[in-house]
Amino acid sequence: MIPPTSIDGTDITGATIDGTDVQEITVDGDVVFSAAPTLPVAYSNLVAWWPFDSAEYGGSNEDDVTAIIGGSGDNTAYDGTINGVTYQSSAGVTDLNAGTTSGAFDFPGNNNYIEVANSGGLDGFAEITCTAWTFVENVGGNAIGGKYYDGSNRSWWFRYVNNDLNVLLATDTQNANNQATATNVGSANAWVHCAFTWSGSSNTITIYVDGQQEGTGTSSGNTVRENTADFYIGKQGPNSSLGFDGIMDDVRIYNTALTQTQIDQIYQNTEP
Repeated sequence: MIPPTSIDGTDITGATIDGTDVQEITVDGDVVFSAAPTLPVAYSNLVAWWPFDSAEYGGSNEDDVTAIIGGSGDNTAYDGTINGVTYQSSAGVTDLNAGTTSGAFDFPGNNNYIEVANSGGLDGFAEITCTAWTFVENVGGNAIGGKYYDGSNRSWWFRYVNNDLNVLLATDTQNANNQATATNVGSANAWVHCAFTWSGSSNTITIYVDGQQEGTGTSSGNTVRENTADFYIGKQGPNSSLGFDGIMDDVRIYNTALTQTQIDQIYQNTEP
């Protein structure tokens, strides 16, 4: 990278000139070229994104995992605290769209997880999407993530039940179980892109696997129920023993129900 310079009034801080990588060219204060990576899919609705790459893990405190804040207007950090999971810099997926490098966490099951402190911004949605790349090593009960406190204080969670993917969410002030299941979509020792969406206006939960719709369920209510539980990656909630056994990467939460095309775009632009 060369230092900022000027040629006939043109400020240069990016492009390739004589083999030097430059990031931006500005003419009279206007950006005429930018080499910045493309923003993630539906950036304006992205609440939090845990890419689990080396730039977002480590530093002064290797017990923390940094979330990338999206453009939804929620400026909460949503950093996570590691409990018994191991970072692997050579595993995981690469986001071709945003230029994020590979890396992932290995979850050994047995109540090990990443915990994100509750702030009220990861429930209470009128619409929600959650996506993740998973590599299950032992088929059985494997929680991808959720905010489930106990039987009387539920919000939402996403999990494997053997080879099936299952979503459960509670809406409004009720504790009703609104569920959807995609059957026989998981397998051991294979990367699978998992996603679910929900909309209070359509009262539909939809599950996607590798960019394609695989299951739906009906629901009631207008908003995902709020609770005081932290958000857990690799576990359903603080009082659940169901953990994830395998590798997980690229976890995202949106405050809208993404379309099938958008879900497929995330799938197509990421690769193990």
